[in-house]
Amino acid sequence: MKPKVYIAKPIPLEVEEYIAQYCEYKIWDKKEAIPQDVLYDEIADVDGLMISKWKVSEEFLDHAPKLQILSNVAAGYENFDYELMKKRNVLGTNTPHVLDDSVADLALGLILMTARKLGRLNQYVKDGSWSRLDDEDFLGQDVHHATLGIIGMGNIGEKIAKRAALGFDMHVLYNNRSKRPDAEEKYGAVYAELDDLLRKADFVLVMLPLSSATEGLIGKREFDLMKPSSFFFNCSAEKL
Repeated sequence: MKPKVYIAKPIPLEVEEYIAQYCEYKIWDKKEAIPQDVLYDEIADVDGLMISKWKVSEEFLDHAPKLQILSNVAAGYENFDYELMKKRNVLGTNTPHVLDDSVADLALGLILMTARKLGRLNQYVKDGSWSRLDDEDFLGQDVHHATLGIIGMGNIGEKIAKRAALGFDMHVLYNNRSKRPDAEEKYGAVYAELDDLLRKADFVLVMLPLSSATEGLIGKREFDLMKPSSFFFNCSAEKL
């Protein structure tokens, strides 16, 4: 007998077809999030569940007494109660690194859009205000050969460093709990103490998970260390 699986969000067809080969399954294929009462009804007799960031509590697991494995369709797993799942013999999985490149693209996009004032200029043209006599302020600030300071050189931070150094000839500074020799060798990244990074960077990018150790890391003192012309971007992960 095939194990019973419930998929609580739309997934790519090829993934659904793969699951169909090995499992008896049902799927929530609507764009809106599945209501709690519907989810609780559907998981009453399943062996496996595919969700996305749904808080796994005692109440949740009480509604899924046969559950053996729970898969997050997400890179994170902050929604898991590890001790509770261990006690209930429920295995938890996630999909790490699948969004690393996408987030790195977004970070570079934000830098380009802000420095070169793309959003402002786009609206300016849409408003019919285009003129060859416009102020040079509209030209914005160069990204190429500028200094990028990355606070938190994890997997995503390293992918950003790659794009910045190899694509835009940027000088990359980074601050991290430990040094990243690979990033230093491949992309010329240079480790810097936080205050030094803030003083030197034209673009400061925070890529840290929010925790008790990182909350409030950047405040007035840190902003005062930065250049008046520098840009600050916070692409950190939030708490669940």
